[in-house]
Amino acid sequence: MGLLSKALGWTILHSLWQGMLIAIITAIILLFLREKKAQVRYRTTGISMLAMLLVAIGTFYWYATPKTAPNDAIFNQNVDNQFITTNSLEPSAVPNTTLTTPSSEGIAFSMGAWMQKMGQYFDPHLGFIALIWCFGCMIYLLRLLSNIGQVYYLKKQRNFPADEYWAEIKDELLRKAGIAKAVELVESTLVRTPVVIGHIKPFIMFPIGLINRLDPFEVEAIIAHEIAHIVRRDYLFNILQSLVETLFYFHPAVWWMSATMRREREIAADEMAIALTGNAVNYAKALVVVQELAHFPMSMALAFAGNKKSQFFTRIQYILKTNHSKYFAMEKFISAGVFLLLMVGLALAQNGPNASPKPMNKPQFTTADSTKGIWVAEVVNGQLCLTITRKSPRSFWTTDHCYDRSEFSALPNGKGSFTMTREAGTITFDGELNAKEGYGRFVFLPNPNFVQMLNTKNIQKVEEDMYIHFCLNNVTAGYIDFVKNKGFKNLDGEDLVGLAVHGLNTQEIDQYMRVFEEKGRKNVNIEDLMAFKIHDITEGFIDSLSNIGFKNLSTEDIMSAKIHGMNARFIQECVQMGYPNLPFDQALSFKIHGISPAYVANLKKSGISNLSADDLMSFKIHDVSAEYIAQLKNMGWNVNDHDAILSHKIHNITPEYAASMKATGINLSQEDLVAYKIHDITPEYIQSMKAAGFNMDAETLLSFKIHHITPAYAAEMKAAGFNLNDDDLLSFKIHDVTPDFIETYKKIGFSNIKPDDALSLKIHGVTPDFIERARQKGFKDMTIEEYIHLKIQFGDKIRQ
Repeated sequence: MGLLSKALGWTILHSLWQGMLIAIITAIILLFLREKKAQVRYRTTGISMLAMLLVAIGTFYWYATPKTAPNDAIFNQNVDNQFITTNSLEPSAVPNTTLTTPSSEGIAFSMGAWMQKMGQYFDPHLGFIALIWCFGCMIYLLRLLSNIGQVYYLKKQRNFPADEYWAEIKDELLRKAGIAKAVELVESTLVRTPVVIGHIKPFIMFPIGLINRLDPFEVEAIIAHEIAHIVRRDYLFNILQSLVETLFYFHPAVWWMSATMRREREIAADEMAIALTGNAVNYAKALVVVQELAHFPMSMALAFAGNKKSQFFTRIQYILKTNHSKYFAMEKFISAGVFLLLMVGLALAQNGPNASPKPMNKPQFTTADSTKGIWVAEVVNGQLCLTITRKSPRSFWTTDHCYDRSEFSALPNGKGSFTMTREAGTITFDGELNAKEGYGRFVFLPNPNFVQMLNTKNIQKVEEDMYIHFCLNNVTAGYIDFVKNKGFKNLDGEDLVGLAVHGLNTQEIDQYMRVFEEKGRKNVNIEDLMAFKIHDITEGFIDSLSNIGFKNLSTEDIMSAKIHGMNARFIQECVQMGYPNLPFDQALSFKIHGISPAYVANLKKSGISNLSADDLMSFKIHDVSAEYIAQLKNMGWNVNDHDAILSHKIHNITPEYAASMKATGINLSQEDLVAYKIHDITPEYIQSMKAAGFNMDAETLLSFKIHHITPAYAAEMKAAGFNLNDDDLLSFKIHDVTPDFIETYKKIGFSNIKPDDALSLKIHGVTPDFIERARQKGFKDMTIEEYIHLKIQFGDKIRQ
């Protein structure tokens, strides 16, 4: 067996305990660094990975270096035993320690002998261990090289430069980050989540079409994150980390350290990205959005969303400054709760003062610009169905439409380009197309003659990005003349775009205008036409309404009928339910609130019949069901009073509430129970009043609750010297007689005031100030009753 294979075998064996020791030390250090920046923890795990590699190299060097000390006892053995005495398992290097077991026999064993036996066992297997390691390492190395190759394939294939709008945002963030090197921002058909690849010439890649579906602040957050990776040289360090993983593919400690390192790298990039964008809440929202769309990329690419959900939750915790779970077992338990709280927090934060994305330096859009964007196609039934997406500084739009192949120039089979030419201009599609699907970028150039024609016809408010919609929907000069001849003389660009986007052709416009004319509708606008088109209102539908008795409906009523699915079948159901000849408004209400024959039949089975249309509507709105009627019957109540049933349902009178009130010993009628529920009289309130000595009837108890009389108030009045009955206590509360009020009279010499006198003082406004003025006028040594009569007789005429 060769010296190198032995050295490699022992290096692999020793790495097991060496790596575990390094991992334990790392975990302890990270425990103390929990509150530090992620960059500190990232460097710590990186140093641990490096230490793992250096220790393994040192171990290999030790065993691979021939020993030349002839007097050493090791050389009395053969060369095959050299490894036993020069490694950590060498018997001579371990004291002959005796460990005694707790048994009565006192059996002991020699640790040194055990180590020697272990060494003797592994000695003949070292070559096999090294061979197995080489085989596994080769597999992992091939996978690593394959990943690197696939990543670099992304830079060359099926990607397109992003719109200038996004490139401006990227350049502004690069300036803030202090990066002078060129960074490409592209859209790719080969990635499913935003990634950054490359070190010398970095690429930030978005899935094709995604960048235009996100809000600007979300795109800014994603770009900032990927730029943070570039600043930190994470792509290069990720490759080096992957090499260490390849060498120690068999080691659980390395798996843990590597996963920790990747998590901390993403959090560190998040921290830097938030510093660039300045809004943690918007950044977290972008992370959530992309996580929902993510399909994980190759391991060499650094993905914005991350590769694991656990990593995603941890990043959200750090971004929003929530407490991190201290135990791994708790992490999965609370992760769902953290996610829900995040959704609520984001929803609230978007309405708060910090929710708006910070202003970005957007490029100006000039009339010299052509409209360009992303196209994705699918071949369906011989037609080319296009999804076209465009982001401009003023707006974002996407449109879907299927076209005959004849609308285009010759379609390629593979890479190539083709065009659509119409009066409004020409769209050039560049990319790749086959018999099933395609993708790529498009550029639209308006036809100068079409632009001039719009000016000639005095079409105002036409903006640059409207022309492509005119082209896609084949708006022509003849079409514009037709619309104008229908009475829309003051057409503008927005009107034409609305007609085009909703696909209103001349036949449909003519049909809708006849309907408006028949209904006596004047001042028809473009929005009316679009509304009819959106809801697919046809002459046949209007005729169907007439056939079921609704002949003179306004266009608004026709629209409502269509939106809510009013039809002959439903009217027939109304007749079956016992409600023939319903006016339109009532029939529409029945439809809106889902009144059905089954609902009415269930009510009849429970004993509820002969409901008026309004009562039936109220029952349905407040969800009065057959089950609820049965509950009322079980309570022994009369269900023939429809108003009472509705009142009980509105105020949520349940059997449980009725039973709880009955248990208090107070006999309540149905009307009393409703009143008690309205005023929130609970069993607890009744018991508290009884404990205070008040055994009153249902009516008095209701009055007490209405006027907020509590045991505490009764106790206060008793402490003031008043033993009041129910009526007096109620009168005191109604007139706001308080202990403080009584105390003011005690201060001027009236210590024993009767309840009636206290009430009279309050009712007639006999204040201590009035009594003092009366005394100054000579009315001295009078009783409280006399002062009350004095106030009643002279009022405020007694003044100083």
